[in-house]
Amino acid sequence: MIKRRDFIKQSLQATGALALGVAWSSCEKPKKISGTIGTPNYKIGHLLRNISLPQTTGIIKTDCVVIGGGVSGLAASRKLKQLNLDHVLLELENKTDGNAQAGQTSVGAYPFGAHYVTVPTLYDKEYLDFLQSCKLITAFEKGLPVLNDYHVCFDLKERLYIHGQWQEGLLPLQGLSKEELEGMKRFDEQTYFYKNYTGKDGLPAFTLPLAYSSRDPELLQLDTISFAAWLQSKNIYGKALYWYLNYCMADDYGGTIDSVSAWAGLHYFASHQAKAFNVDEDAVLTWPEGNNWLIQQLKQQAGANIKTGQLVYQVEEKSNALHLRVFDIEAGNWVLYETQHIISCVPQFVNQYMLQGIDRKVNTQAYTYAPWVVANAVVDTDAMHGFGAELAWDNVIYNNDSLGYVHANHQQLAQRSINGKSNITYYKPLVKQDAKAARESMMKTSYQQWYDSIVADLTIPHPLIESNLHQLDVWLWGHGMIQPSVGFITRPTAKLDKQSYRHKIHFAHTDLVGISVFEEGFYAGTQAALQVLQA
Repeated sequence: MIKRRDFIKQSLQATGALALGVAWSSCEKPKKISGTIGTPNYKIGHLLRNISLPQTTGIIKTDCVVIGGGVSGLAASRKLKQLNLDHVLLELENKTDGNAQAGQTSVGAYPFGAHYVTVPTLYDKEYLDFLQSCKLITAFEKGLPVLNDYHVCFDLKERLYIHGQWQEGLLPLQGLSKEELEGMKRFDEQTYFYKNYTGKDGLPAFTLPLAYSSRDPELLQLDTISFAAWLQSKNIYGKALYWYLNYCMADDYGGTIDSVSAWAGLHYFASHQAKAFNVDEDAVLTWPEGNNWLIQQLKQQAGANIKTGQLVYQVEEKSNALHLRVFDIEAGNWVLYETQHIISCVPQFVNQYMLQGIDRKVNTQAYTYAPWVVANAVVDTDAMHGFGAELAWDNVIYNNDSLGYVHANHQQLAQRSINGKSNITYYKPLVKQDAKAARESMMKTSYQQWYDSIVADLTIPHPLIESNLHQLDVWLWGHGMIQPSVGFITRPTAKLDKQSYRHKIHFAHTDLVGISVFEEGFYAGTQAALQVLQA
């Protein structure tokens, strides 16, 4: 994304000229390529809705059971190990990773989900310690972290395909009217204000983790209206600006400026006040496999007490202990776990089935999860350069429903192209219709239909893409991330939803706070582990 402090500067420097595009066409027939379509193991997960309970084949006792192997679950397991608390982590899938899945082709690794983190704030000391343990922070100078240059996104970071050519940066600036430029200026002034604003409770208006953001009632009023309504109230308009803001809301929240609250929309821009000693505040840390790199670091530090292929069906409180009925998918039998504490790191729509015997009332209708399509293509690298700026890490198509694609080989230095080929990872949140309807439609769509749709999008900037395509693998996320819709952050039950049950069952998932990023998952899992220690 564009550097926030350069927003006005670039806007006012924009000229009214439109770039002339060059049309390409190809008479070549598309070649037959290999490809797969995959999704999380939702069919087994759906067994939670209706299943018979045969006798268990054994009992396992432990001090704590962590349910879910995403960021929060692994962070909880890591902290429990540091605290020398006996525990086990149970994950439904055949591997951990949550929404930071990754894949591998002949030309390297690629992400199937989350793929970067931003410059860390100084609030979460546990997170800073983790980044140091991974050698992502190499030192501190003048109180600021020194980030490992090897993991900071290399140039060229971003480019946008607009008016028939590529431009560096994602903010569309070509051919804007004076009124549109004024709208961009007003937006930048507003975000600058909130970026430097402190609430009446002494906390910054917006930061990460959200626990350190202000709870000033005046600021929280922003959650009661949509981002679009707030923009209009500030007389901020402009087709190009609205496209850019919708792109940002889809990128982080799987929503639009009409569905996301003004509080969440402003958080996206105003929370990036973190500073590092050696890089700009808008720098990102990224890897060929995306955030799966961080997942592997967490997994290594969490230890060997992780069991995959485990369906946790029923949790009951009996004789001052918690009993969990767990189906071991590979072994094909039921096991009973007895524990004093549970850390549940799964979404609330899963908890409602898993915790039927627990008196915890959560209105799951308030939770909207955005469905996503992610695809990775193996392509001839030279075909991706096009006109204008060279192939970047993040490559976005103006006025397109997709978010474009990431060049997964970008961080591989001299090996950005292997045998002339690269991985490009395409992202598309389904924000055009109701999330439930989009999810149902997504699961019924065939591989060939996804192939045709994805290739059609990529053909816009790369007319010869299909004849330079060697492999296309598709991954479907039915519940990709929580959407911070209007009123969600300040919903009346927000505090109750997060509250531990009788100091025995602790909840740690990013859907509870409304923003699905690595930092929030790490914070939630770590805090839950500390709650176990305190209890």
